[in-house]
Amino acid sequence: YTVINFNLAAGNNLISLYSIPPEDQSVEFIFDSMGDNVTHIIGESQLAFNIPDIGWVGSLNAIYPDKGYWVRINENDELPVYGLPSEDAVEYIIHEGANLISYSYGTSQSIEDALPEEIQQSIWAIFGQNMSVMNINGSWLGSLNSFEGGQGYWLIATDNFVFEYTQPEGISRLADTNILPEVPEEFEYYQSIEQSFYFI
Repeated sequence: YTVINFNLAAGNNLISLYSIPPEDQSVEFIFDSMGDNVTHIIGESQLAFNIPDIGWVGSLNAIYPDKGYWVRINENDELPVYGLPSEDAVEYIIHEGANLISYSYGTSQSIEDALPEEIQQSIWAIFGQNMSVMNINGSWLGSLNSFEGGQGYWLIATDNFVFEYTQPEGISRLADTNILPEVPEEFEYYQSIEQSFYFI
């Protein structure tokens, strides 16, 4: 089994699972250890609410390896997930517009290395939690340098296409870590799922 240990902050966290419990992929099973501290799981056009004393309700019932999810919690918490990485490469069916997707490997990769060259021209931008990158005339510019295991991403496509991430080779030496500066206490904020990015 592979274990992913998420350290989630109070508020909204954009995650994905590159290993999923083979016996049960339900929202109830995967997020059971967090109890009522987790209030919402938000996917692309899907939502699950955790109602105390009732349980999970909504259109999102299971977690999938190709999808990203916003996880909303009341207080800082840990989420251990036990599972098996997919034996086959994960296939992503992308539609024009915004797609909330996963990154299907535990090893980080740079944007250029992870995405097959033939699809890069069909991607306008990629948004992570508090980070983004735009494809400007074939060059990736922005604060998002690499895909990281356990993170979710909004991929903004200009066309429909199907792809698989390039499989990383061992430890990726060329992937720059995505680092955000520490926010001073007087400027603390609540992470919104409706985040915006400005490129100047």
